[in-house]
Amino acid sequence: MDIKKFLLQNAQKYPYKEAVIFQDSKINFSQLKELSFKLSNYLLDNKIKKVAIFLPNNLENLISFLGVFSSQDTTIPLDFMLTEEELIHLIN
Repeated sequence: MDIKKFLLQNAQKYPYKEAVIFQDSKINFSQLKELSFKLSNYLLDNKIKKVAIFLPNNLENLISFLGVFSSQDTTIPLDFMLTEEELIHLIN
């Protein structure tokens, strides 16, 4: 099952069930689908094909990853703890 289908099915079946709990933050399946698809649609509408995600481990990181993955674009998750030199090497 692909991620997009998983999000759609669970948002439909369990819209208010917690999908992710991270530290003090919570998000339900409906919110997760809405936010990740909003990013996915933006990427598709603007023909963006490659996205580097440079965020700490948090809900926004997950939403970004799911949004990019749902749009079937190339995702480059970058470790927030990398040095500047390491980031430049990975991006180039």
